[in-house]
Amino acid sequence: MAEWYALWSLIGALTAATVMAAFIAIATAPPPAVRAVMWQRQQVATAGRFWQAFQAEVMAELARAPQVATPHAGNPDPSSEVPPLYLYHGTHRRNLASVFARGIEGRSGGWAFAAADYQTAEGYGRRWGGEYVIFRVLAQQAYQNGIVFQKRGGYYIARQVHPAYVDFHWTLADYAQRNHVAA
Repeated sequence: MAEWYALWSLIGALTAATVMAAFIAIATAPPPAVRAVMWQRQQVATAGRFWQAFQAEVMAELARAPQVATPHAGNPDPSSEVPPLYLYHGTHRRNLASVFARGIEGRSGGWAFAAADYQTAEGYGRRWGGEYVIFRVLAQQAYQNGIVFQKRGGYYIARQVHPAYVDFHWTLADYAQRNHVAA
């Protein structure tokens, strides 16, 4: 009988200690407004580290990459298809710095593919697995300056799209929004 009494006393003491610890944790927890500020500071610190790492990645890629010539200003090529105002190119996140440095280069048979709509490019970007990036190409501006586009099914193809014709501001804002990174 004494063993049962000791066991019940132990259980009672543990229960009381657990309740007391929970009460102290609740009583000493910061108010919701303070918790919200603490969470925001954590998010800003995380975003700051992300953008610092991204900047270092781009600078390293620029140091490795050959110098890309300034895009020529010219007239539209008569053999080119007239693209829509914007085209979208989806690729893996690891290619982001390379596109900053060299633009969108042809890979498949020497051609760079771009879709006329965001969803198609997003599907292509997801295909690579992991994080992906959607680049918005200023297609009309590129076309007006002599970049040749060909239409192949639902895609437009070009040999290369110079970085000057990639809307990086839109691209980074889209990436930050999809990945919950503060811009």
